Amino acid sequence: MSKSICGFLSVLVLLAGFHGTATAATQESDLASIAQLIHDFGAGVDRQDGPLLERAFYQEGVVYGFSADGASIITLPAQQFATLHEEKRFGGQQRELLIQGLSVTDGLLASASVNAFNDEVFYNYRITFIKTDGAWKILTATQRSRAN
Repeated sequence: MSKSICGFLSVLVLLAGFHGTATAATQESDLASIAQLIHDFGAGVDRQDGPLLERAFYQEGVVYGFSADGASIITLPAQQFATLHEEKRFGGQQRELLIQGLSVTDGLLASASVNAFNDEVFYNYRITFIKTDGAWKILTATQRSRAN
């Protein structure tokens, strides 16, 4: 193989390495941003902080929740979900958060399973996120809760 071809291939490999490093750094940044968003969501619910919840959601975000018997699904626009917490009708418990299965696709779409629990209650959230205008927002949150 000629020196010029070897040199060219070396440059391509080097560039591919830089691209992979940049992508990995972006992925880590996305994961950190989403983890913070999940913690903001949990804090908004636990502290009944409507404005914090509103900021966490995409403008057209939706929350789905199973009824107590699991037979039906309740649908709430994110803004109404935030208002109900601010009015102290929901939330108000201090819970631990455990984030599982957080994954990002192409830096635009992400999902996670999140458990929020204490000695009295257990919630599982399946959350989808989108990146819009450079910021991650919750698109949907589906929740199932039960006494612990």
